[in-house]
Amino acid sequence: MVVKAFEIPIGLLICTALLNRLPKQSPYYSKVQNQKSAYYSGFYGEKTLQYHLNFSQQNRFSVVNGLRLYHLGKAFQIDSLIMNPRFFLLVEVKNMDGIISIDPVTGQMTRVKDGREDVFKDPISQVGTQSLLLQDWLME
Repeated sequence: MVVKAFEIPIGLLICTALLNRLPKQSPYYSKVQNQKSAYYSGFYGEKTLQYHLNFSQQNRFSVVNGLRLYHLGKAFQIDSLIMNPRFFLLVEVKNMDGIISIDPVTGQMTRVKDGREDVFKDPISQVGTQSLLLQDWLME
């Protein structure tokens, strides 16, 4: 059972509104367009996960998407939390193309696409951190 469905990210809505108002010649147009693409890609990945979860036996577990919790005055976010009486599964959704590599030593994920290299936080260590924060939050 889906307890909380994915919502359209506010950043995607903002970028869409800005692009409708910015002239294409604006020096900000391509930056906003790139940001919109990033938001859309993430949202599409989350919706794809939801599609696959719909084929599972949903009555055996609960799904909370886009969970934002506060612990010790700081917020942390979990893309999807899948729960049943025996376990909690934290899912960090990534929807990227290109060549992806993860270096657990540096805690970085690298994507090479069109000759350009971008560095992101390693999603595996990200889920590890989220797991510890969730455990602490549950103990409060």
